[in-house]
Amino acid sequence: MASYLVSYDQHRDRDYTPIWTALRSNGAVRILESVWLLDISNTASEIRDWLRKTTRDEDSLVVVELKAGSGWATYNVQADGLTWLRQKVLA
Repeated sequence: MASYLVSYDQHRDRDYTPIWTALRSNGAVRILESVWLLDISNTASEIRDWLRKTTRDEDSLVVVELKAGSGWATYNVQADGLTWLRQKVLA
């Protein structure tokens, strides 16, 4: 299983329900308004393609794999996301 950071921008008709539902159904936690953290047994490309089904053509999406020991820092983030980072990606 790999850990990922997922972020998106919806540029028009901002209905976040489909992408939120997809992410939550796979155990993702939010750390910022449109930034989520996820453990899943898929590649970054597979996650992108899966989430593209919940967005429009003009929307933007990024999926970045996180590795144990990767450097990170936060400020004023959501508690669930911070807990996830501390457990999965030790500073």
